[in-house]
Amino acid sequence: ASDAIVFADDLSPDVVATRSGAALALTDHNRLDWPVLGENVVSVVDHHRDERAHLDAADREVDDAAGSASSLVAERMFEAGEPDADVAALLLAALAVDCRGFDPAERGKKFSPRDVAAAHALLDAMGSRVDADRSEDALRSRTLPRAFDGATTLPAVAKVLFAARHDTSGLDASQLLDLDYKQASAAGLQIGAASILATYGDFEERAGGAEGLYAAMRAKAADRGVDVLVAMSQVDKATGLRGLGYVAAPDAKAGAADAFAAVERGLEAAPASLPEDLRTASLFVQQDIVGAGFGVAFADRGGLRYTAVRAATSR
Repeated sequence: ASDAIVFADDLSPDVVATRSGAALALTDHNRLDWPVLGENVVSVVDHHRDERAHLDAADREVDDAAGSASSLVAERMFEAGEPDADVAALLLAALAVDCRGFDPAERGKKFSPRDVAAAHALLDAMGSRVDADRSEDALRSRTLPRAFDGATTLPAVAKVLFAARHDTSGLDASQLLDLDYKQASAAGLQIGAASILATYGDFEERAGGAEGLYAAMRAKAADRGVDVLVAMSQVDKATGLRGLGYVAAPDAKAGAADAFAAVERGLEAAPASLPEDLRTASLFVQQDIVGAGFGVAFADRGGLRYTAVRAATSR
């Protein structure tokens, strides 16, 4: 049924009430912060940093070395029988984007041998079988049995999909905040994090300036029911840096401002301030946060708190 899949962005008290007895499987994330639903998680399949939640789930697999959760999902589908060509194509499209078209420069950062094997298997399922060379180089040159908007190899597919994903020319600042949004809880606070598919200057301009962006982010924080909303932009080619701004919601819990002031100090002091589990986390190592830190220095900007961020840093 179409209502069997629910996106985290669509969760609300009404949605939760209709699913309080449902068994839940989490994919592409490994922590659900809705108390009623969180107790019902029976399966976790993810490739992000393990937040050590739902440890009693009967089926729990978190591999942060994998470039895409679709690789893990594909493996499970093949265990049950080969997926049909349409399903294989959908999974492969996600792999192409997540693994950056299997660009050799992203090896060990955005994809692993596990992703390479999954992509080969999905191409087989689409009807392009190759029994001999299953290498990474062979994967990049394999011809898709059907084109994605004219693209017939995975590197080309990745370029087409990234171009479509990053075409935000028709969106305003509020829509950009919704486009790629995640939410989590920490220290009793609800935190929203938006990845903005535009430079910070462009993002700010679409809101009518710094004060307009402050107002837009405060309104979005209230609408999302979070205490703090963070937005991080794409890299500005002129500076080689990302931009990051955050605001507290109008009705943020007591202590939110103090908590984030402490976070600011911790980010500015990195890498010396990093706890041991983050020093060894694969993403922090890949992005050299353990050596170079985040490169941040917070200041007021139109009412919100703002800093430039090293280009290598992701949300």
